[in-house]
Amino acid sequence: MTYESFKNIETKKNYLENLNRNILDALGMSNLDEIIPKAATGSLLENSNLQTGSGNKQEQIGSGHVDQQLFQIFNTPHLCQKLQGYSLKNWEYEDVEILTSLVQFWSTNHPDLNVENRIALIDFLLDNFNPGSYDLLRLKEEHVKQKNEAVPEHQKVEHRVKTWVEQDPFNYLNIRDIFRFSNSVDEALEYIEQIIPYRENDDTECYAWYCYSISQLLYEYEALSQSEYWLSRALAILPNEVRFINHKGLIAFKKREFDTALPLFELADKINPYEEDIVYKGNMAHTLLNLASQNNTNRKEYLKQSEELYIECQQISKNLKYFYNIAECQYLQYRFEDAINSFLKSPNTDNDHATIAGFHNKLGNLFYDDKRYMEAIDAYKRAIDLDPDKAIYYGNCAMGYRYDNNYEEARKYFLFAIRVSSSDEEAAKYHNHMGVLSHFEKNYNQAILHYDNAIILHNTNSLYHRNKANAAYNIPNYDTAFKHYQLAAGFEADLKVKAMDLNFAGLCCSRRDKFEEALEFYLKAHENDPDNELYLSNTAFMYQRLKKYDIAIDWYNKAIRMEKNQAQNYYYLGNLFVELGQKNNARMNYEKAIVHDPQNNTYITALGELKD
Repeated sequence: MTYESFKNIETKKNYLENLNRNILDALGMSNLDEIIPKAATGSLLENSNLQTGSGNKQEQIGSGHVDQQLFQIFNTPHLCQKLQGYSLKNWEYEDVEILTSLVQFWSTNHPDLNVENRIALIDFLLDNFNPGSYDLLRLKEEHVKQKNEAVPEHQKVEHRVKTWVEQDPFNYLNIRDIFRFSNSVDEALEYIEQIIPYRENDDTECYAWYCYSISQLLYEYEALSQSEYWLSRALAILPNEVRFINHKGLIAFKKREFDTALPLFELADKINPYEEDIVYKGNMAHTLLNLASQNNTNRKEYLKQSEELYIECQQISKNLKYFYNIAECQYLQYRFEDAINSFLKSPNTDNDHATIAGFHNKLGNLFYDDKRYMEAIDAYKRAIDLDPDKAIYYGNCAMGYRYDNNYEEARKYFLFAIRVSSSDEEAAKYHNHMGVLSHFEKNYNQAILHYDNAIILHNTNSLYHRNKANAAYNIPNYDTAFKHYQLAAGFEADLKVKAMDLNFAGLCCSRRDKFEEALEFYLKAHENDPDNELYLSNTAFMYQRLKKYDIAIDWYNKAIRMEKNQAQNYYYLGNLFVELGQKNNARMNYEKAIVHDPQNNTYITALGELKD
């Protein structure tokens, strides 16, 4: 089948879309934008949906025919490096056939397609599918000859750029070419300065837009300081141009300087001449949402303002996708019912099953956080039906059953999650959850088996060792518990959690009458978390067990000065004085314990026995 004959078939679009997805999957990328940066108009900033604004019109790269998208993919720079090492093992024969035909068609009809990419693509087809193809070998020979005779690319670019400056100051595709064919941002900038050097007295609007274009490209290439510099040139000429001001806000946002970005977006929105253009309001809303995550003091107000702006954007644009953002704001304000209602209004009618599955999973999370577990389970199951190879959907469904106290169904879905997990670490997480279920049922030996499976798959995770230690301690199997508390402490980065593991290791030693060893662990626990009264008290008790009474008294007094659990520590100190035969001191401490906890029968009984 040749491309010429194929292009007349009604199913061309669907066929090419599938081929497009296969190519992107092979390159390890989810969409075209990961290969080719978007144009500045209508572009996205990370996951924030920040937009650059373009008057009352939004343009997008890659919105044309799918075969044009494929053409863009194979015209992107350095494709040969991207293709190396990828093998499209799951492709159908027709995929290979049509791609081969496309390469031949492009070679004839699109001489501007990057010749190095043509060669790389032909090599790719030869290596993976058809090493003896006469047509491909002949085509490669022609391309190699063409490459050797070609005019250097930078000369073509220089000619196009010089022409562009004179004819079309608002089109910066030629500037983009400089970046595409340069080895680095610095090299591109150096070349730009050679073509059109900066002139102090150049105050034309044309030059301002030229600087703005370069700033946008530098922004896409993450060269933010250089992007700011070129934007400052543009702003010096046109200080009130709304797109320049907005772009300055985008740079600040990308640097996570949200306090700087917000007033810039507000100014852009204020002077925006197009009432129906909601780009700047959207950028304000995104910024406020990020500020809410950084500022607990004003969090509530930021979330409220962000929600109001998203609602305004939705009402002006009639775009249902804003309901995602509205739902997020409501969710972060713990208004789960409102968040669910907003989320249900957002679009979920795409033909992409994975997208719809993600929608249902998010809906399930909202129900889950609102403790509506059966509704959450229903949503997770819809996600599973649409995308049955995602472990997280099974895991979430299992968690819903767990908190609905249906452990049998929870186990079943955790097992499904383990089977489809994409990595050992992901599978380990669900083995651990299986262990927790058995742990709750007090089936500690069974829990340990599940924790062992988790540890085998991810042996440096402190949580799995800690959970196994807890189960062993409850059996009790203090030797095993001691070993895994030590391992948990060794892998744990959080000092307070590490201290807890060390404390439990000391407790295991104490249970085995290894008091000197227990003391070492209690001291280590105190060293890692010096403000925790429990470790002071346990250290005091170990000194008492070792009959080092003076030191024990000092540690009990340190614990009492922490002003937490004072009654208990006065009681322990009273016991120590009883052990020493000092009844008056014992009585005084028991009385202090009762003052702090007058209803505690243990303290009252101890004082009564002492008087007898």
